[in-house]
Amino acid sequence: MNAAYGSFLEGLLVIYMDDLVADAAGERYNVNWTRVSPMVMSVHDNIKGHILPGK
Repeated sequence: MNAAYGSFLEGLLVIYMDDLVADAAGERYNVNWTRVSPMVMSVHDNIKGHILPGK
């Protein structure tokens, strides 16, 4: 259960940090942006590693 919860939080943090970077870039270059569609994070665990693709 802890692995699933941690993976969920990791996905949320990736989305949150992407938004923070976009906000900072928007202020620096004087542009506005809005999220027009929801972002989806999925988690793939296998023997080789942990993958978090964003869609």
